[in-house]
This record gives sequence, structure tokens and C-alpha cells, in this order.
Amino acid sequence: MKTDTTAGPMDLPVMRLVERMRGFEVDHKPDGWPAIRMRDVTALCYEIEGLILAEEGAKEAFGHVVQAKRELEAECTRLRELLQSAYEDIRRAARHNAVMRGGKAIPLD
Repeated sequence: MKTDTTAGPMDLPVMRLVERMRGFEVDHKPDGWPAIRMRDVTALCYEIEGLILAEEGAKEAFGHVVQAKRELEAECTRLRELLQSAYEDIRRAARHNAVMRGGKAIPLD
């Protein structure tokens, strides 16, 4: 079943079905007619609602994981740039020291 991900939980087709099934609770006894057991329908409704809420919670948690991943990637990029800058400083210092000693700079690349 394909659903619109921008819709709220009560707009989903399954929730409209749950609402219709909940309507049976109003005018039927637990073991009454129609030939369905209302306790089963009620249990089904609770189960479906629970699953939808669990899915929403999982999506929210996943969003936090994605955000943390982005933050860690940005930190890795920053550290990579810092390390590259340190390597460049070391190369410059090595060339400077070689020149000051009158020798040739040793390639560090």
C-alpha cells in the first residue's frame, strides 16, 4: 500500500479504516452482530494504531541519526582540513630549514 508521506497519521487510508471499524463499537456488543467479534476488531484497531505510532517514532529517531551523521561528517571534514594545513606547515618548515642550512629542500610530497 502506497501512502502520502506528507499526510498526518489520521489522514492515512489505514487510519480511516480504523475509524470506520471503531464505529462498530458504538452499536454492537463484544460478541454481537454482524458476524464479527468486536473485541477482535477493537484489538486490531489498537494494534494498527500502535504500529503507526511506532513507525512515527522510528522515523523521528532516524531523523536524529541522520542529523548526527551530518554533524560528524562536517567534523571529519574540518579535521581533515586541519590535518592538511598542518602537513603544509611541516613541508614549509622543512624547506625553510633546508635553505637555512644551505642545502636542498627534501621533497616531502
